[in-house]
Amino acid sequence: MSKYLNPYQNQELRYPKEFSESINDYLIGREEDKKKKHALRQRPFKRIVDIWMLALCLGVKKGKKRDLDRDHSVKFIEGSIFTNDHWRVNFITALIIGIEDNVDIIANPRKVIQLANQYAAGGFSEIFNGMGESNMDPLDNILEMVDVILEDSVVPS
Repeated sequence: MSKYLNPYQNQELRYPKEFSESINDYLIGREEDKKKKHALRQRPFKRIVDIWMLALCLGVKKGKKRDLDRDHSVKFIEGSIFTNDHWRVNFITALIIGIEDNVDIIANPRKVIQLANQYAAGGFSEIFNGMGESNMDPLDNILEMVDVILEDSVVPS
């Protein structure tokens, strides 16, 4: 049992259904894939939640939010995935408080995850449209996307 509170434990993490095949193309899946020298360059993600987190960051950075309904989205896991990665709980909470400019939103975990799913949905388009338009390896594309997220960020001196 975790010693940290996870208010998102029973909330559904979702992504747009249209990206189901694309997501699987970028997961490092099978054991033999993991042993190949360049597998990580082609399949840079270990779990869907890792892609979702990048999509969330891109969606927020680019101001892209997309509504998700049950018919056009896929539940891939519940927020219980964050139990062992408590930094994600803190990150999502702080991010949504900042976007909404309202600390009271944390009283409604469903709303927090709904907003996170919407921004992630906006970011999925950025990830997979960017991957298809480039001649670079998927890992290099991911690093470019992270660079975009960090652009104009304030770094303490």
